[in-house]
Amino acid sequence: MKVICIHHRLGGFSSHHFNEAYGFMQEFARRGKELILLVSGKAEPRIVAQLKARAVLGDDPTFRLEWTLEERSQRFLGMLHRQVDHILEAGDWVLSTVSTQFEALALTGSERT
Repeated sequence: MKVICIHHRLGGFSSHHFNEAYGFMQEFARRGKELILLVSGKAEPRIVAQLKARAVLGDDPTFRLEWTLEERSQRFLGMLHRQVDHILEAGDWVLSTVSTQFEALALTGSERT
């Protein structure tokens, strides 16, 4: 069993995302759980190295207001399929601590009301 953490907004030391991911890294190691941390492809190399992360996630569509909510959700979902599907196995956990309306729509498949 492994934990796959989606941290698509983690890119620098200047936000809470780094501290949160660092805490996850320590806590899951303490519990004997493998953590795969997927971060922004634009993340600073020092952060990627320190967190033993994989900088593979594409552009964060959150604030791309030229796209509809549905378009942003579909782009996010496509990114997840490309980066998570091939490493996900039965019993694994997928963790996303940042969830706006479009991420919730992508992860639940719910229609917008």
